[in-house]
Amino acid sequence: MRRVVLVRPGGPRNVGMIVRETVNFGPCELVLVAPELPSLLVHPEFEQMSHGVPDARARCRVVATMEEALADCTFAVGFTARPQEGRPRHAWREKRDELGTRAADPDERVALVFGAEVGGLRSDEVARCAELVFVPTSGEHTSLNLAVAVGVVLADLFAERPYVPRERGVKPVTNEARAFLVANLKLAFGEKVALTESARRDIEDSIERVFGRAPLEDRDARAWHLMARALGSTLTPKALGLEITTKRARHRALQEAARAKPRVLFVDRDPEAQSRARSQAAQLGYAVASAGDEAGARAELERFQPSLVVLDASADEALRAAVEALARAAAARFVVLGAEPGALGELLARESASEPGSNAPS
Repeated sequence: MRRVVLVRPGGPRNVGMIVRETVNFGPCELVLVAPELPSLLVHPEFEQMSHGVPDARARCRVVATMEEALADCTFAVGFTARPQEGRPRHAWREKRDELGTRAADPDERVALVFGAEVGGLRSDEVARCAELVFVPTSGEHTSLNLAVAVGVVLADLFAERPYVPRERGVKPVTNEARAFLVANLKLAFGEKVALTESARRDIEDSIERVFGRAPLEDRDARAWHLMARALGSTLTPKALGLEITTKRARHRALQEAARAKPRVLFVDRDPEAQSRARSQAAQLGYAVASAGDEAGARAELERFQPSLVVLDASADEALRAAVEALARAAAARFVVLGAEPGALGELLARESASEPGSNAPS
């Protein structure tokens, strides 16, 4: 799986274009780290550049730190046009096939990390990437627009690539597990083996260089943890504030989080209105479904079991009466919503802040 990580993005037009590119050349996840513009995903320019992409906002996951963005990734490559002291950079097409093969492996999640439009990746952000890559250009102008750079990379990776199965039981470590391994080895070798302060610094720097970036598998990590334990280390992930989760546990946590979300069903005959409503509700933390007629509403009420049913005010009386009756039968709150700007956001914010009410129409 591929994941595009945009660090401190500031331009809603660029992010809107990148959403489109992740769909053009998907499947691909998109994570935004600490956007500089808080309203970026509701900006008119974002909507303009992502027009036509279903649930464009819902495709963007916003996190506060790079650690969150990379936590479940197995490999991270940073894209930077500027040379970085002490770190080699590779031309993109030299690494393209290797990264394409990695991304085709179902056990891998490859993060493609791009910096802010102005300034790019900072040194602390570069340090979290296993490899650095640049997209070659002419010497006349070496800096690419952010959305163009992402488009070039995703288009190159889109070509069909054969998946070469690994031997059974071999899985790459996640960044969470890597962070714990590095800390455990530093404790065991730096504090319990090194005899001088300078030796401790050299050992810890070497551990950071080797284990912080090299390709590692779960079985490698297990073996090195056994060595650290033999040297007297009793460090646990919990002591570092880390939670090492398995794929099954992550899947279960996602299912539980989805079940915990409030559920809303939108009924509107206009598909574009349905799409806009779904996007806005998803951004506010709702689980969302939509329907265009009585039959669709009936099916979604049985399948989705929403607590709130919202009907567009332009619906005819027959549809209104039918949907209201269905909502009452399902013990769901029924609301008829007008077309005033911001009406949906205000309604959902009120619903989130209040206790569940009756199913009487508003």
